[in-house]
Amino acid sequence: MMRVGRHRIWGVVVTIAAALCLLGLYGCGGSGGSSADNKFAGTWQVESWVDSTGNEHNADACDAMRDLGLDIVMRLDEGGKVSYSQWGQEEDGSWEASGDKGSLSSDGQILNGGDLELQDDKLVASWEDGTRVTFARNDDAKATAGDYQDALLGKWEIISSKTSKGSYKEDTYDALRQSGNNLVLTLNADSTALLVSKDGAPTGTWTFKNPSTASLSIGGDNYALMINGNAVLVIMSPDGSVLGFRKNPNPTMPQVTTTSTDSGASGQSAAGVNADSFKAVQNGMSYQDVVGVFGSEGKLTSESNAGGMVTRVYEWEANGWGIAQVTLTNDKVVNKTQIGVSGDSAAAVTAAQFEKVSNGMSYEDVVAIMGGEGQLVSDTNIAGSSMQIYSWDGKTLGSNCTISFLNDKVNSKSQIGLK
Repeated sequence: MMRVGRHRIWGVVVTIAAALCLLGLYGCGGSGGSSADNKFAGTWQVESWVDSTGNEHNADACDAMRDLGLDIVMRLDEGGKVSYSQWGQEEDGSWEASGDKGSLSSDGQILNGGDLELQDDKLVASWEDGTRVTFARNDDAKATAGDYQDALLGKWEIISSKTSKGSYKEDTYDALRQSGNNLVLTLNADSTALLVSKDGAPTGTWTFKNPSTASLSIGGDNYALMINGNAVLVIMSPDGSVLGFRKNPNPTMPQVTTTSTDSGASGQSAAGVNADSFKAVQNGMSYQDVVGVFGSEGKLTSESNAGGMVTRVYEWEANGWGIAQVTLTNDKVVNKTQIGVSGDSAAAVTAAQFEKVSNGMSYEDVVAIMGGEGQLVSDTNIAGSSMQIYSWDGKTLGSNCTISFLNDKVNSKSQIGLK
């Protein structure tokens, strides 16, 4: 049985076993029915399956998927109706049976054409494309499975890869993690993404339309996303490279290194607070995310608890005298502030330029007036509102201006010594 959409999307990676596990799941259904044999009626939950490529997925794989909130459940009513739920995708149809065998039919692409057979206390559903799914009776199973998009949210750490340079499995990455070398991807509910490695922490975005069209854009590159049948998040690049990630809410965060921008220095410098790492800290990150970006623990300078809202303020030193301060409420970054971290602004401004800035302008409007980016001094995001404070240096020593933006609109400005 051919399921066109599924094979079209993932056909490019048919040689990669990890990426193929999803394919069989899109052949897990069937439809049709009569109430001739009540032995079939009830709620059935997936126990194992063989996908259309011949890959076998055992009970451990099913349990791993359920840990992500994803399940496959089929309910056969005595009246001949079948309700099927697969990773948040639902389809209804009908079933009929005689003795220990039956069949499924529907107007959809999942269930139609499936054969049913009772084998001891199991229900086996199979299709012409080779997909074979074994269900166990579980009347407590939810008829509606978990949401696929929600399952993508959270932190994922690398466990495997296949690139033009070779293939590496979980034991290789386990060894690397012991030395603080890891690759951690965070997918947030606001569609932002963060990829932390020893080489940096680029940010990006991810999108979801359905399980076959999830994508990631980060570091200037675009990737396809999917969760395969072994609960592994598979990331595929246009060049055919494939990375596998396992969900881990508390991953080993890599020690970030950055190339020194000091013309008198060379090689790599230890992870720390600098313009790049400060920029990489994003609202909504956890404390461990920030530690991973900066490469070290912060100094706790303040802690309060008001109505169950726990707020902590941490500081990190930079360049011997600069300070980065990060505020977290219930372990989510709500503010970051820096002094002496980001260096000079991209443009030296004049009093005449400053006077052109008016309330209501966007940051891009101000950058156009100033002739370059400002230094991000503070970034706050609370209860759906955001405020950023940027500064621009003047043309004379010690002169500067500061402009505040509320929801990307200028709401205040001040200056010292601009000419």
